Parts: sequence; C-alpha cells; structure tokens
Amino acid sequence: MPKNNKESFKWNLLAAKQGISEAQNKIGYFFHEGIGIKLNYKKAFFWYKKASEQSNEIAMNNLGLSYLYGDGCNKSERWAKYWFKKAKKYGYKKKSDNIV
Repeated sequence: MPKNNKESFKWNLLAAKQGISEAQNKIGYFFHEGIGIKLNYKKAFFWYKKASEQSNEIAMNNLGLSYLYGDGCNKSERWAKYWFKKAKKYGYKKKSDNIV
C-alpha cells in the first residue's frame, strides 16, 4: 500500500475525530474502498452517518448508496431514498443513477 494513502488516512482520521464533516466523509470513503486501511463497510457507514448528521450532502449521498447496496447496514430502498432526497435538499448536484 502506498505510504501517501496511509498518511492521508492518518491525518483525515485526526480531523474526523475532531468533528470535521469533510474528513469524516473522506474516512468513510477510505474504509469503503480500502484506501490506506483495510476495507470495512461497517466503519464506512459509521463515518458517513457522522458526517451526514452535520449536513454534509456528499456523505448523505454516500449513506444513501450504503443503504441501497447494503454496505455496512441492512439493505433498505426506503432509507436510501430518504438520504438521496436529503442530500439533494442540502445541495448535492452530482449526476448519478440514484433512485429518488
């Protein structure tokens, strides 16, 4: 594993633990993709949820995707739609095939 991924994970984790939602979302992504750390969907879900609770629209979309595919949680189309709609409400504009 390249050292820069491990370093990026380390510094983002410090920021995430201090409550910075962008870092929390990024840590969720690192866990979801196994970047700089072993892949862990449950931990990814945890960090996406923490960032979503702070109105981070990207994390809300990621949380919706987690629910849609059952990554780190019970699969739920209802909760996926809820988070996709909330992400859109908070300004998420990236095109995707998310159900809404």
